[in-house]
Amino acid sequence: MLLALDTATETCAVALVRGREVIERTEHVGQGHSDRLIPMVQAVLADAGVAPAALDAVAFGAGPGSFTGLRIACGVAQGIAYAIDRPVVAVGNLEALALNAASSLPDARRIAVAIDARMRECYWAVYQIDYLWASKEGGSADPTDQSRSAVVSVPGFRISELVPPSLSAAEALADTLMAWSPDTLAGEAFDVFASQLDGIAAARRQPRASASATAIARLGVERLHAGLAVPPAHAMPIYVRDQVAQTTEQRLAQRAARAA
Repeated sequence: MLLALDTATETCAVALVRGREVIERTEHVGQGHSDRLIPMVQAVLADAGVAPAALDAVAFGAGPGSFTGLRIACGVAQGIAYAIDRPVVAVGNLEALALNAASSLPDARRIAVAIDARMRECYWAVYQIDYLWASKEGGSADPTDQSRSAVVSVPGFRISELVPPSLSAAEALADTLMAWSPDTLAGEAFDVFASQLDGIAAARRQPRASASATAIARLGVERLHAGLAVPPAHAMPIYVRDQVAQTTEQRLAQRAARAA
């Protein structure tokens, strides 16, 4: 049983995975994550009828995303994990976005994901998707392999990271992504920067695809089983960008460039 938190964007989301059951709450909170996250955690646990001590781990959306939001999710995940003596699992938001895109497009094989990083830049990554289908047809599974028997008749995914979370100017991203020949483009950047990114050849586009607490929870369970959980003190967000805000000089220069 794993609890997942996500505050990387203006949406605040909490999900609890218990076996094959998922309970999720999502709210658009703007900058109100610090006020809403803990009450939402309490509500999800109450909906499930479980105490925090019953959790096996706590996962959080590690980014990239809002600098403040990432710190809030990481800090709350650490606090819960410390209190119940459990590990923390950091899950990349771009990987969670790729999982959601693959879930709705089961023939996608190589997904390029990109989100708006502000300052006319994009956070992006590329993932290879392998599909793992378990079925009652075609032979019996190893009875000792609980991970396989748990997904009978349910599609599963193996996601391989081809390009880690990166930061690029929107104008330069099209050429970079075309070199990876993605068959699917997912994420808000393909809508926000449509004029700059329209030239990328890909069979499908999902500009409304996004990460979710449920996807973070699913990936968190996989990482927990793979031994990738860490003690609470070692949990860290994925910032990608070293500079999180423009200086006054940079803002003035950008305005001057637009006026020209």
